[in-house]
Amino acid sequence: MADKKKKNKLTGNPLLRAIRQASSGLVFISETDAPIEPFFVAKTKANGSLPEALETAVAKFSRKNVAQESAAVFFDKVATVRDWHGEREKAEIERFLNLKTLFYNNLEEITLFRIGTIRIEVFVIGFDENGNVAGIATKAVET
Repeated sequence: MADKKKKNKLTGNPLLRAIRQASSGLVFISETDAPIEPFFVAKTKANGSLPEALETAVAKFSRKNVAQESAAVFFDKVATVRDWHGEREKAEIERFLNLKTLFYNNLEEITLFRIGTIRIEVFVIGFDENGNVAGIATKAVET
């Protein structure tokens, strides 16, 4: 039986640096444009729960305003080339595809949380192999 090689996954600060680099300057477009903000919560602080920023956001809303979905929903929206996209949009999509690859290569249980109605806080989070929580946050306006 052949030995399976373990992927060299990023964890901790190297992972956060990679997410920062990949998301630098990216903007989530809805009825408003909001920056993509990376975050990281070490396992000792997270204790296996959601990141502090997400817990704070959830506390502001009732449970009925929290939607949990596959992260694919987020990445399909921002990383799919459409017929009407020009070169600038295609370059932005390529950057989102790189971010998506970074997430799927280094994180487990990647999940999208949408919190609120109309003014929505958006989080895409996952766990690295050491149990730390990493992800991105942004905002959306949908009327």
